[in-house]
Amino acid sequence: MVINSRKTQYETDMKPSLFVIAASTAVYQNITALLVDEAEISLHLFDSGAMLLIAIRMYSPDFLIIELPLADVDGLELYQRVLAHHVEPKTIIVTKQGDMASATHAMRLGAVDVIEKPMSDDGLLRAIANSISRTTL
Repeated sequence: MVINSRKTQYETDMKPSLFVIAASTAVYQNITALLVDEAEISLHLFDSGAMLLIAIRMYSPDFLIIELPLADVDGLELYQRVLAHHVEPKTIIVTKQGDMASATHAMRLGAVDVIEKPMSDDGLLRAIANSISRTTL
């Protein structure tokens, strides 16, 4: 018998968790700078799809940001693999400007928002805040 030992970050420390996977350090820097003083979100940064999937096996994140494209895996394929683990975080996709095919596919998979690069700090914060408010409603 297999017992699912995966817990949400909320169950472990009462703070919602945000997992971020990005190919560019600019996305990490933006998110870290915006949320570094935010004590209400547990921020986890990943630089590979494999590491994100390992973490997902242990914890179910409340929120997920995926930058497209990623270096080691197709970002939308990674998102599908996350969903296959029966994990459904509120997901924001960050994509290059004009990539409507990826944006449409991401929304069909269940992403709550798609942001085009270059992204503004306000746009990113607004997307994160909207994701959080959708959870608390």
